[in-house]
Amino acid sequence: MALHGISGRRAPAIGRWVGVALTLSLLASEFLAPGPALAESGRIVCLVVDGVGGSHPVPCTVFDSDFTEIARTTAMVSEVAVPSGHYTVSPEFDPLAFEQVQVTEGDVVAVSFERPEALWLQHLPGNADGTEPLLVEFKSQPAMGEVLDRYRMLDAWRNILSVPRPWVAPEVVDDALRAARTWFDDRPDKNELSDAQRHWYWATDRLAWLIFASVGAEADGERIGVGAVQGLMDLRRGALRDGRLMSKARDGDLWSAAALASYGIDVDAQPLVARLAADDESDWPRSLFEALAHRPSASMLAATRQTVERSVSARSRYVAAKQAGEETKDIPVQRYEAGLEFAAAVLLAHGDDDDRRLLAQAALNRRHLEFLIPFAADPRPLLTVSMDELWNFWSAPAVVHRLRPFAPEDQNAFLDHARAAYIVRAVKTFADPAAPGDTRQQDLDYGRYFDFLTSNFRPNERTAAWWLRGLVHYGVDINIDWRWGGTRWTLTPDQLVHAGQEFFTEMPWCPEPEALDLYVAQLRERPHFPWQFNHVDHDDLVAALAPLRSDGEPEAHFVDLALALHAVAFIPRPPAYGDFPDGIEREAYMFRRLEENPSYGGVLSGVLEVRPAWASGRLVLGLHIDQVAHSYDGVGGLATMIAKNQGDPAEWDHHAYTVDDGRKLVAGVWLRGPQGSTALQREGVDADGFELYSAAMERLDLDGRYLDVRFEFLEQGRDFVFDLGLSDFARHARRSGLGAEPASAREGGRESTAESEGAREPAPGSPEAETPR
Repeated sequence: MALHGISGRRAPAIGRWVGVALTLSLLASEFLAPGPALAESGRIVCLVVDGVGGSHPVPCTVFDSDFTEIARTTAMVSEVAVPSGHYTVSPEFDPLAFEQVQVTEGDVVAVSFERPEALWLQHLPGNADGTEPLLVEFKSQPAMGEVLDRYRMLDAWRNILSVPRPWVAPEVVDDALRAARTWFDDRPDKNELSDAQRHWYWATDRLAWLIFASVGAEADGERIGVGAVQGLMDLRRGALRDGRLMSKARDGDLWSAAALASYGIDVDAQPLVARLAADDESDWPRSLFEALAHRPSASMLAATRQTVERSVSARSRYVAAKQAGEETKDIPVQRYEAGLEFAAAVLLAHGDDDDRRLLAQAALNRRHLEFLIPFAADPRPLLTVSMDELWNFWSAPAVVHRLRPFAPEDQNAFLDHARAAYIVRAVKTFADPAAPGDTRQQDLDYGRYFDFLTSNFRPNERTAAWWLRGLVHYGVDINIDWRWGGTRWTLTPDQLVHAGQEFFTEMPWCPEPEALDLYVAQLRERPHFPWQFNHVDHDDLVAALAPLRSDGEPEAHFVDLALALHAVAFIPRPPAYGDFPDGIEREAYMFRRLEENPSYGGVLSGVLEVRPAWASGRLVLGLHIDQVAHSYDGVGGLATMIAKNQGDPAEWDHHAYTVDDGRKLVAGVWLRGPQGSTALQREGVDADGFELYSAAMERLDLDGRYLDVRFEFLEQGRDFVFDLGLSDFARHARRSGLGAEPASAREGGRESTAESEGAREPAPGSPEAETPR
C-alpha cells in the first residue's frame, strides 16, 4: 500500500468562495442522512504539521468534486476509506483551508496542513499514564518574553500578606506586637496538642506572622528568622536593598536571593543557575525560575533544558515500567514535573527550534497548561483542557482571569464561555442521577455560583440581585448538591456563604451583619482570618468573637491575636490572577441599601482599581470604579418611582452613587509614607476613565508607602489600603531603574516630595481620625 504526502494550504482570496461553499456544505451535512456505504479503495488521513516538524492527525471533512460531504475523520478515527477519485479535504479547525487530492486503489494519502506558528504539545489528562496531542498557537517570542517578564510568584508571601492600617496610634501597635511576641515566645508544643487544638495553633501562629509582616520592628527579625515575613518587614522599613534578606542573599542563601527577585531586585545569578542545573530532589524550582526568567543567559537556558530532559526521561521510564508490570514508586516523575510549566515558558520565550522539539516530548498536565494560557495567541485549546478537567471549581474564574493583562477585550467573552462550561461540568459531576430534578434550575444555581466567584473582579447585577433578594427579602434557596469527602450538602443561601473557606474568601460581603454572624460561626470548625474582616467595625468584631473566646484556651489565644491584628492591619484580597499581574491593583466591595419596601432598596457590586505610574517627577495614581447596580438604576420601576418621589430619580438618596462612574463614593484619598499622610486632590480624568491624583517626589521610592482610599455610601463606609511597595508597578520600577535619577536633576531643582509638604494632622471626626476602623 503506497503512502503519499500532500501539503495543504489556506484558501487564497479568490478561493475563499470555495472555502465558504465548503463551510456551507459542512453545516448542511449535519441535517443530511448518511449516504450508502462506500466501497473501499484508498484511505485519506489529515495531518497538521507544526513549526518544528511535529505532526498529528486532526479531524477533517472529505468532499467529492461536487462539494458534497462524503466522509469525516474524528479524534478517534484518523483515516477514512474512499473509492478512487478526486477529493477536496478541509480540516475541522479551519474550513477555509483545503487541499485537492487524487486517491487510487491501495493508496493512503496523507494531507498535511502547515501551522508554523503552532506547536504540538503532549497533554497528560487527569491521572492517566498516556498523553494526548494538543495543538497550541503561541505568540511571537518577543511577546512571550514580555509575558514571562511579568510573571510573579506570590506564594512566598501570599499567606502572610498584611499592611498597616492608616492612622493607627503607636500604643495600639505596641499592644499588637506585644501580643504577637508573647504568643511566639510562649506558644505550646504543637506535638503535645490534639488534632483539634493544632488547627487553632496553626491559625493563631499565622495571626502572629501577619502582625509581624505589617508592623514588625527591626528587632523582631532575630525572633522570626529569615523568610517571607522578613522580606515584608524589610519592605515596610525601606530596607530591601540593605536589610536582613539582602544580607542573607549575599551570604549565599539562595532562597533569599530568589525572594528578592520577586520584589524586582536582582542578585548574583550564577548560584541560582547552578542550583537549577543540579539534580537536587529537595529543591522546588518555582522561585528559581522567577529569579532567572528575565535573565535568559546561555547557562540558564542550558539548566532549563536539563529540567525538561529529566522530566521526559522520568516519564519514559515510568511508562515503560508500567507497561512491563514493574514497580514505579522509585521513579521521580512528579518531582521532575513540579516546575515543568516554568521551564516550558522559558524555552518557548527564549529557546530555539530544538528546545521546542524537546518540549513537545514532555508530558504536560492541566496545571502546566493553565500556566501557559497567557503565552498563547489563541488560548481556547488550553482553556478547554482547563475547563474539562477542573476539579477545583472555585478556581475556574482565576484561570480565565489570567487573560486580563493580555486580552482584556476578550476577557468577558472567555468568562462567559467558562461560565457555560462550568455549568455543564458541575451539573454533570454533582447532579444526582436518582433525582435529576429540574435541569434548568440546576443550570441557574451553578451559574449563580460562578457569578459569586467572579464578583471579586467582574461586578455583575445577577450577584447583586441575589444578595439583596436571597438573604433579605425573598429567602430564595439555591439547591446545590455538593459532594466532598463523602458528605453531601444541599446548600441554602446562608449555608452557601459559610460552607467552606473557598466560598467566602472570594466574596466581598462580610460587612453585612448576616454574613459576619455566619463567618464567625464557621470559625468553630475551621479557624482562619478572612480578608473580609477588613471592613468590619472593630467593636462589632469584638462582640462577635466574644462567645468564641469563652470556649477555651486555644480559641481564646486565637481571638486575642485576631483582634490585635484587626486593630493594626489590613489584609489585601489575594489577587485572582496574581502570577501574571497587569499593573492594576484591585479591591472588591458591595454596598446594600435596605428599606421597608424592597422596591426602594438595592445593591452596588463593584471593584476599585488603582493604577500607579511615574511621569516627570510625580507619582501619578489613577483610580477607577467598575460597578453595577441592582434596582438602583431603575429605582424600582415607574410605579415605585411615582409612589416614592414623583418620578424623579435624582431625589432618591442612593441615586447619586450610581451615576458618573460612582465618583460620589470616594470620600478621600491619601498617600501615606514614613513621614505621615498627605491628602490628594482629584486632578482630572484620563482617556481610560481613571480619576487622576498625583504627588511630587524627588525620586520614585514606593517602599513603605500606601494609598488609602475611603468610600462612603450613605451611612456606610469602607477603607481600602493599597500597598504601593508590593505593587506590580513598584516591582517593574525596581527592575528597570525607573525614577532612579532625582527629579531635581531633570527639572531644574524641584525636590519636593509628598512627605516634605508636611504630614497633615487628621481633622476631628474625619475618617483618618478613627483608630482603628
